[in-house]
Amino acid sequence: MLGRRISLLVLALALVLGACAGAREPAAPVPGGATLTEAATATAAATITQEDFRQRIGFLASDDLLGRDTPSPGLQTAGRWLADQFREFGLRPAGDEGGYMHMWTYDVPVVDAVFELRRGAQTAPATWKREFFIIPGAGPVTGDGVWAGSATQGGMAGGAGMAGNVAFVYLPGESADAAFQQSLTTGMMGAMAGGAAGLVFVMDARMEAGLVGQIATSIGPGQVAPIPVVGMSYATAERLLADVGQDLEVLRTRTGGEPHRLDGVRVHAGATVTSSPAEVANVAAVLPGSDPALRDTYVVLTAHYDHVGVGAPDASGDSIFNGADDDASGTAMLVEVAQALATLPEAPRRSVLFLAVSGEEKGLLGSGAYVDDPTVPLERIVANINVDMVGRNHPDSVTAIGLDFSSLGPLATRIAADNPELGLVIAPDMQPEEDLFARSDHFNFAKHEIPAIFFTTGLHDEYHLQGDEAELIAWDKITRIGRLVLYLTHAVAQDPTPPAWTDEGLEFVRDATRPPGNE
Repeated sequence: MLGRRISLLVLALALVLGACAGAREPAAPVPGGATLTEAATATAAATITQEDFRQRIGFLASDDLLGRDTPSPGLQTAGRWLADQFREFGLRPAGDEGGYMHMWTYDVPVVDAVFELRRGAQTAPATWKREFFIIPGAGPVTGDGVWAGSATQGGMAGGAGMAGNVAFVYLPGESADAAFQQSLTTGMMGAMAGGAAGLVFVMDARMEAGLVGQIATSIGPGQVAPIPVVGMSYATAERLLADVGQDLEVLRTRTGGEPHRLDGVRVHAGATVTSSPAEVANVAAVLPGSDPALRDTYVVLTAHYDHVGVGAPDASGDSIFNGADDDASGTAMLVEVAQALATLPEAPRRSVLFLAVSGEEKGLLGSGAYVDDPTVPLERIVANINVDMVGRNHPDSVTAIGLDFSSLGPLATRIAADNPELGLVIAPDMQPEEDLFARSDHFNFAKHEIPAIFFTTGLHDEYHLQGDEAELIAWDKITRIGRLVLYLTHAVAQDPTPPAWTDEGLEFVRDATRPPGNE
């Protein structure tokens, strides 16, 4: 989930520089709401089980799939598996040319990057993606290194000592949140104002592992800054500086004042970024509606089946980012709901489109490609229900991003209340500072003003790390959420009246999806 955050960080860099509960099997549900009293729906919900989730997430998050990067052989394996599942359920293909695959082109960045410190005959190089990321400048830079302080209010050095040199700036913060982005801005503005020829961010030692690699692989052709901007982990910077006779712990005590020249240290940094096109698949299937007047309208259920692949090993030597919660959990839920709805003796009135998208972690690219080239008319899609990271945290709640934006939120809340055996409270967005509304695939449907709701159980310590493994999934909870999503999908597909935005929700969506500069 939430790859858009990294893309926004990269965009922010370029824009600023350019401008200047123990497991238990839930009992079979007993429908309670007036629209949910059909015994067939209860029977369908009972097919959503912990064991199914264990098997499906176990497969998707296995080491064999190597983190399901976009593109990769592991992603292809997962895509074929999804198509086979939909075929087995008897769902109709809803991809290109009568198949289940909806193909789109991803321009894979091809990066030739270098960063090294030199002092006399000593050279200390770093490895791109594992140890540093770089936003290229107009060309490579070689210059003297200076310590320019901390990217905090009053922490940046000033004066003429930065001009023409490569500035090292300490970047505080333990997660890529709004405060972190503000620190980026402070550091970049300070370096540009001082006339630096290049900028090196040294990240806080507490910063989440893997961020360097995620940013590195999110930089594509055309993302060029006036000067090269490098970022690296604290441990990498500490090692490189030590190799050329500098002590990072001592340097960190220097804030404000004049830049501190790193005695005899020269910095060489640069990159070129080209691209190589790769064909990547979304996987789409449809359960046709039963009502002749409504079957040409659609409820779309989405989840992304990609993750971030393989990276630097952690302390245990694990280099595979399995993505069990992000988003094997949502992908398995999409499959479970598809199977359950396919067992109904009569399909719901509207058609249901099951769309497993790729490229979410690259910036919501797969869902964006789908809405740009849909296989069903966008104007006939009445709602998008998105599930992304739905297997962790508090045992009895699920967050609905966009809960108050449309009639989907009150409907979901009523379904949860009418089915107390689900044991779920639907919570509003408790982390508005994380901008979750813009960080999963429903966002691309909302751009077209299609009412959308996004279910998630939230971030956790293993987010985008090697530790996001299947054994940490709360099997009881995810099963109950799956049944909730089934009930909601069925209810929307049954109702002749389509969901609608609230006035406040539509205003928020229009503000959130307005392109920069069109305020």
